[in-house]
Amino acid sequence: MRNFAKTAILAALAWCATLGVGHTQTEDKSPLVLLSTGGPTDTITRDAIANAFTKETGIEVVIRPQSDAMISTVLAQKDNPQYDLILTGFDSYTYLQQNGALDKVDYGQIPNTANLYPLARSSHGIGTSFTGVTLVYNTDKIRTPPTSWADMWNPAYKGHVIIPVVPITYGLDFLVMAARTFGGDEHNIDVGFQKLKELAPNVSGIYETSSNAAQMFQLGGAWIAPWFAGRVPPTRAAGVPVAAAKLKEGQVVYITMLAPLKGKFSKKVARFMDMYLTKEAQVAFAKGIGQGPARTDVELPPELAATVPYGADQVKALIQPDWNVIVSKRNEWAERFQREIVPLVGKK
Repeated sequence: MRNFAKTAILAALAWCATLGVGHTQTEDKSPLVLLSTGGPTDTITRDAIANAFTKETGIEVVIRPQSDAMISTVLAQKDNPQYDLILTGFDSYTYLQQNGALDKVDYGQIPNTANLYPLARSSHGIGTSFTGVTLVYNTDKIRTPPTSWADMWNPAYKGHVIIPVVPITYGLDFLVMAARTFGGDEHNIDVGFQKLKELAPNVSGIYETSSNAAQMFQLGGAWIAPWFAGRVPPTRAAGVPVAAAKLKEGQVVYITMLAPLKGKFSKKVARFMDMYLTKEAQVAFAKGIGQGPARTDVELPPELAATVPYGADQVKALIQPDWNVIVSKRNEWAERFQREIVPLVGKK
């Protein structure tokens, strides 16, 4: 009888364990590690999301900034990732997804995705915000706002133009828009390279990160650049008179993607992703770095709404290039940029 009772108790405990009843040891309380984009994005992520997540769950959030080299590391370690999630642009997201480095997302575990714009929904990640890549310019030096991507070639800006390196996101965006503005597109990129060759003598510098671009504007040498409009608010807050141009061809959409690494999607990760999409977080990113909400039901005050992509019509107007084509050509275009464009920069 004693052995029977002991066996019954052990069986009951095992059954409870499968249900998670009274068995907290199986709950994952290890730190959640986010590979993020750095700068003000990380500050807002920590203040508006990570701290609340830790308070609710008791799980520490570790935020690590990324670089282009880190993307290669993520891919190399895809079968044993050291991060849980990556926050990145749609180009890097596409590259990682194509190469099997991401986990599929279960939208049923992320309630705040119910009202996402279609543009923010993807199989292996969620779009958390939209921003335009446009021409950012110094309003003290350029009194007439640019109205077209073609204005980058204005000879009046010679010696004060900076451009992003290819293959960073903004560099790819600018190359594609140079092609599109003058009769080509991502399928006919030779047009873009030809126009960059023509622009190169006017260029005073090439930036590799947004921090580089911000510093160039702060030093006063940069008057105009293809750049992420989301960096305008913090740059202005630092005392630099910059603005984002409204261009007739439109702005290229920059979708900030939050995606789980391969084998990492879990209830813990799903909860963090859900908190990233709260209305409060969406408003915080709009206020802090000019990122428009990815949710259709977020309401912004008029003065804030005027500074970000907001509402169905504006979101629909954002340009979304064919990233499958771009990503497949990224390395080739990067080599061409170094070979054909860099040697011409600043040359008469």
